[in-house]
Amino acid sequence: MTADGRRLAGVPTGPGYASHAVLTEPVEVPDTLSDHEAAALLSQGTTALAAARAGRIAPGDRVLVEAATGGVGSLLVQLASRAGAIVVAATRGAHKLAIASQLGAHEVVDYSVPGWSAGLEPIDVALSSVGGATARESFDLLRTGTGRLVLFGYAGGAPLDVDASDVFGRGVSITGLWGTYSTDAVREAFASGLSPILGAALPLSDAARAHYLLESRSTTGKLILVP
Repeated sequence: MTADGRRLAGVPTGPGYASHAVLTEPVEVPDTLSDHEAAALLSQGTTALAAARAGRIAPGDRVLVEAATGGVGSLLVQLASRAGAIVVAATRGAHKLAIASQLGAHEVVDYSVPGWSAGLEPIDVALSSVGGATARESFDLLRTGTGRLVLFGYAGGAPLDVDASDVFGRGVSITGLWGTYSTDAVREAFASGLSPILGAALPLSDAARAHYLLESRSTTGKLILVP
């Protein structure tokens, strides 16, 4: 907070795990957001808005969101629902499936179950962040001729493995996101009305535990480290 009471947010110029940081292009946080909500929208919000835009989501589209209860995925469920899409939320475990339904997903599926994609109708837009076999099943679900896959990560550790012939042979497209952060994007995220899920808030000294929770995939929404 500044001396005149304003709250500022931005990406630090140096390492992020610090009690103090230098921000070269800070954005003022509106009074409608808490500090933790602003932290979530600063990174996950800008990514979600960029991914939704890249997917060119239209009313009536069937939109698959991987990791639908994560920091970005939970926002994408909201954005796709707002756009009038039929949202298919892919997440892990009964608790997270229930959260995805509460966020507005029309269908929920547990992607930790082998063969999870069997029986699903074709997908117009797949918003993919898990990678590996999960991303491949999302790709295989794309509607021939018009399906769009947006890649913005591979949290599972392995990238999507497809051959070029798989793409043009089916008439589908793959878009990769890069460089989604800007001050304009942050302002858009802050004004979006999105409601980030706030998961655990841990002290900075517990950063190692935070990484363990992320790697174990036991978290929902945004995990916050508090200096």
